[in-house]
Amino acid sequence: MNNFKEEVIKANNDQFVVDWISREEEQKQYEEVMHEKWLNQGLSEGIEQNKIENAKKMLELNMDLETISKVTNLAKEQIESLRN
Repeated sequence: MNNFKEEVIKANNDQFVVDWISREEEQKQYEEVMHEKWLNQGLSEGIEQNKIENAKKMLELNMDLETISKVTNLAKEQIESLRN
């Protein structure tokens, strides 16, 4: 057990090992940030698509642009473009 402890202490003092672990940690943090960013982007796109689908349904029900805009938070111009 002492031999293992000595090896760990040597590794902790070895600049190459410290740098390697630091790079590994940085890569892990980068991947976590990118995953979260990707997840948030997908979620935002899904929410936006849902708003558009709801606006299309409201247009089919002949609801007025003002109401649709208030409910979906889409611009009237964007809703108008969905009529086509």
